[in-house]
Amino acid sequence: MGTPCLIYVTTSFPYGMNDVFPADELPFLLDSFSRVVLAPRVVTENISYEQIERLVSLSPVLSASKWAKVPFLASMAAVRLFIREYASYKHCAIKPRLSPLLRAIGIALHAKSVLRGFLVRQKLVKTPVVIYSYWFNEAVLGFGMLREEFPQLRVVTRAHGGDLYPERSPYGYLPFRFQRTRAVDMLCPCSENGAVFLRHEGFPSDKVMVARLGVPPGKNICPPSPEGHLALVSCSSADPVKRLPLLVDSLRDLALHRPDLRISWRHMGGGEGWEAFRARADAALMPLPNVRYTLHGHLPVKEVRAFLAAHPLDGLINVSSSEGIPVSMMEALAVGLPVLATRVGGVHELVTQHTGILIPKDFSPEQFRNAAESLLQWKSFETRQLIFDFFTRNYFQDANYKKFVSEALVPQMEISRSIVRTVLD
Repeated sequence: MGTPCLIYVTTSFPYGMNDVFPADELPFLLDSFSRVVLAPRVVTENISYEQIERLVSLSPVLSASKWAKVPFLASMAAVRLFIREYASYKHCAIKPRLSPLLRAIGIALHAKSVLRGFLVRQKLVKTPVVIYSYWFNEAVLGFGMLREEFPQLRVVTRAHGGDLYPERSPYGYLPFRFQRTRAVDMLCPCSENGAVFLRHEGFPSDKVMVARLGVPPGKNICPPSPEGHLALVSCSSADPVKRLPLLVDSLRDLALHRPDLRISWRHMGGGEGWEAFRARADAALMPLPNVRYTLHGHLPVKEVRAFLAAHPLDGLINVSSSEGIPVSMMEALAVGLPVLATRVGGVHELVTQHTGILIPKDFSPEQFRNAAESLLQWKSFETRQLIFDFFTRNYFQDANYKKFVSEALVPQMEISRSIVRTVLD
């Protein structure tokens, strides 16, 4: 039996060092596994992986060009996946969409091929192996298909928002939505809301484990703004689901109804709709004398954390129409900053009566105004200390990552060891 191997499928880490969670989680993986292989989906930076000790890095498993996927689409495996996908949607009102389905088939079969080649080259055919995917994407299906040839292979995946909820995908269609769940041995959503959704989808409860993500605690408790001021911050991409134009309109309405209140707003985050969002903000807010705003664009996570800990702020605001467990809210709680957010996805697990204010997904201008004005009552140090205490109990990265490793990854590796001993030796 060879040395057990954990293959960690990331987005771009270690090449793209902006992958926050994999970078923070990696030390906990190295503490429990003597061999960790990183399998990044894309390469965004030229970085020598020899700089990272004890690692062997795979070539990107999911970044093949569309031409590289064409041979797979012409295979019998692709035909079978195509037929199974349509069969799995037989009783659904929404049917598979051809273009994303073909793309997903190419990704799944390409990932399967690349990983199979790696297992053979590295002589891992009779070695305990666990594949841990950070995202519950199409490649996970390909990994699961490999178990027919490599029975010791175990597949563990996290699940977040866009990879879990169909409404977050174009046309409400998530390729392999039902087939993916059968391809994994342990599925770990980052929220209780995700776990409820998966069980409703028919995934066995004994294979679902909530595995919260986490962030490090802030350097200090975030200070409030002076009396008569309301200092707000938001942090998200300009993706339509984040509804930034609605946020701009809500802030304008608040400022018009409270001319006596000096409002400051800072937004961090970029994305495809950034220019249209900035134009909307300039047109709506620039004429108002009691509003000051700064649109920072994308900032590295270290700068976001430093900003939240150092600047006087009264609340993080988020009006998304769909969410998993937003990272920005974890970062806010890590410095004791209250959150004003829409009740969608797993947000209610972060924003309780002790950590902030929830408003309906389809809130009225009055509901937003009342909630924003309520943040003026959350300025005391004692209140912010309670928020920080909630963070340490629920979203402190050290505790959460240790729990995930010990309760999800290690048991699956033990199962893989057992299979090797009884079946392959």
